[in-house]
Amino acid sequence: METSLQNNLSTPEAEAEAKAEAIAKTEGSAGKRRSPSRVANAWAALILVVIFCAHALLGALKQLVPGLPSALAWVVWVGVGAIVVHLILSGITTYDMWTDRKRPASPRKKRHQYLKWISGAAVLVCAAAHMLVVLAPGLFPGSTHVVRHVLMIALAAALCWHIFISAKSLLKDLWPGATKRARNLIRAAVVVFFCGVGAIILAALW
Repeated sequence: METSLQNNLSTPEAEAEAKAEAIAKTEGSAGKRRSPSRVANAWAALILVVIFCAHALLGALKQLVPGLPSALAWVVWVGVGAIVVHLILSGITTYDMWTDRKRPASPRKKRHQYLKWISGAAVLVCAAAHMLVVLAPGLFPGSTHVVRHVLMIALAAALCWHIFISAKSLLKDLWPGATKRARNLIRAAVVVFFCGVGAIILAALW
């Protein structure tokens, strides 16, 4: 009975996924899957993670301590430049993955790629709304304070989601020898960090 159930679960999608994973294991050790564009994109993503996390923490703390210095203008522009580079390289690496005939992406990897783009789009939307409220506070007369804090929490949540999803790929490109335990610890640290940022923002709101 158990054998028949396992055979029934052997769908074409599962077989394709197993095949793709087997190819990745045999060829991944030679570094063939880490193209220059993918490694460059990983470094751009790492720069963005550092800038966004620092900005999120300082921005949250400034809600409690208004006297804290704001982020330097040049750092913000470095972040904007890194976003543009990250978007371009992400498009290139996604196209390479989807058109790779020799090492086709598994259905699970494609779903993971969808999630990275969706969560990344959420970050862009929340960041744009956050910047709009900061640069044009008059758009929400009488409720700017609440709207600003709500958008800060939304942006922190979107960032946490995107970094959590992308952590595996990022570590594969920057730290090929990272174990699953190391990846899980880093993901847990990301969640704890942004939960702390959200708690600070909520404290300042109430």
